[in-house]
Amino acid sequence: MNITIKKKVYLIFLLASITVVFTTLYAVFSMSIIEEDFLSLEKQINKERIVLELEKLVTQVKSEITHYINTGSENARLKAINSSELISKHLAELESSKLDNKEQDYIKRLKYHSKNYFETFEEASTQRKIKASIEINAIPQVVSQLNNQTKWKLESLLFEYIADPNRNQALLIEKTINNLNISLSQKKFFSEKFKTMTQSFRSYLYLVNVVIAAEAYEFLYVTNDLRKHITNITLFSKKEHKEKNLSFIMSGKE
Repeated sequence: MNITIKKKVYLIFLLASITVVFTTLYAVFSMSIIEEDFLSLEKQINKERIVLELEKLVTQVKSEITHYINTGSENARLKAINSSELISKHLAELESSKLDNKEQDYIKRLKYHSKNYFETFEEASTQRKIKASIEINAIPQVVSQLNNQTKWKLESLLFEYIADPNRNQALLIEKTINNLNISLSQKKFFSEKFKTMTQSFRSYLYLVNVVIAAEAYEFLYVTNDLRKHITNITLFSKKEHKEKNLSFIMSGKE
């Protein structure tokens, strides 16, 4: 009889031990899953933060470039360059994180538009500087040698062209240059400088009105799409994380 009771006690103790071991293992396993899930959610939230900052930067740099185009402000140009460096940094951060196929495609497109956008902006800045240099240095050098009446007429035509560049105005200026009472070498020098200025200006306007405008639109559009995609995934991840935690708490009560 004593042996039977002893065996029963051992059996109960064994069952209790097994229960404790399995409960502990389950708790450890569940905590491991929750911890892994939490780290995954943390990474997803950080990814969303980077994308939100990226979207803000893309909007900001668009404003800075527009300000430069309208005013020629060197400060605006430097701000745009600084913003472009931050954008590259954010894209690199995103690229190094875990991405799904759709996100990889978004990043690839953003890098492409970013490269085109800022390379075109730098080229436009160069063309603007060439034009400004001719306006400030070369043209006044020749105009200063003319008599007052001719000087006023040519300056007036040049200012009209700079304000509203068009082919007819350019042809009129070239005709006026050919009729100037100056040496042939001076006419040639002035004509060449004016042609260089008009070419730079046409190039600048094309880059600004066509290429930069198109790239700015695409850059912001793709960034907005990426932000929406990642925000939706983050919301789903938060909901899933909450449900897992609740499930773990309820199973613990049972």
